[in-house]
Amino acid sequence: MISNNPTVSSDFKMAVDRQRKIYQALYPLNIKAHTLEFPIHGIDQIIWILEAIIPTLFVIAIIFMLTQLFAERYQNHLDTAQLYPFSKVTFAMSSLGVGVGYVTVLFIGISGFSFLVGSLISGFGQLDYPYPIYSLVNQEVTIGKIQDVLFPGLFLAFLAFIVIVEVVYLIAYFFKQKMPVLFLSLIGIVGLLFGIQTIQPLQRIAHLIPFTYLRSVEILSGRLPKQIDNVNLNWSMGIVLLPCLIILLLVGILFIERWGSSQKKEFFNRS
Repeated sequence: MISNNPTVSSDFKMAVDRQRKIYQALYPLNIKAHTLEFPIHGIDQIIWILEAIIPTLFVIAIIFMLTQLFAERYQNHLDTAQLYPFSKVTFAMSSLGVGVGYVTVLFIGISGFSFLVGSLISGFGQLDYPYPIYSLVNQEVTIGKIQDVLFPGLFLAFLAFIVIVEVVYLIAYFFKQKMPVLFLSLIGIVGLLFGIQTIQPLQRIAHLIPFTYLRSVEILSGRLPKQIDNVNLNWSMGIVLLPCLIILLLVGILFIERWGSSQKKEFFNRS
């Protein structure tokens, strides 16, 4: 009756269809239904963290931490990397390694803590629990498993954070002072991350913006591509784009560090 009612909105019809398909998928599995919007199990908690905390509070905290780490190198207009008995390329690699290490520990920490809390309260949950996935190509909701979103979502978000480490490093290299580095990092990363919600030109290229993939759960579930009408925003694009950017940014960082060192050596040799 709802599907044939012209006065009912398409979003409402889709929501009803989604719930119907979830219950149909639950029936043969003999799993008790629960609301994913209010997570109580360990696995559900990780999904919620990926969706609500990682792209907001967590990314802001990471930017603060990376700004402190990378801008600390520059003291009173002096690059302290020149004082160490090894090359600036080696210094860059070690700094990036520390940055990625910090992000990894914190990322695993917040995910593990949320999983532990949920598991202690209501149990681990089910990896095969039905999860609605919207296909923008077919214009319909299909039912997958929560593991189809969980593991790829964690991987995409982690790759996006590695890109953030490299981007903040580059901003710190060029601007050197903590406040400008922090301001530009927040505007460039968080601004683009949330700008795709309202800025239409950004929506058309959202699949090419690496920070978009911090919203991995929304991408893999099809909700964000549907919301901004971008069929290219998906797992396949993310898993190609992010590693390529990580490699390109790393090569760029090592090149400018090596070029900066050689320029300084030439200056001293001439003088």
